[in-house]
Amino acid sequence: MHGSEMYALVGQEQPGRSPGQAERDTRIRDIVLDFATGEQTRLWPAVTDRPISGSVDNPPFEATAHYQQALGLWEGIDRP
Repeated sequence: MHGSEMYALVGQEQPGRSPGQAERDTRIRDIVLDFATGEQTRLWPAVTDRPISGSVDNPPFEATAHYQQALGLWEGIDRP
């Protein structure tokens, strides 16, 4: 759930976290450190007109399809 990444953002480990949560926390920590140190080229691929997404652990959905479904909610609405 959104917000559970807060442990990783402040360099902590959530008690009782699963291996998937540990993987996610490591990725979030690395993203924050790369951004803070100017290593943006290691963050993620450049944005294109083809949406992609990713996930860690075993979510009950396919990440890119879920992301595209969410984008569909905004179909036809200008986003400057």
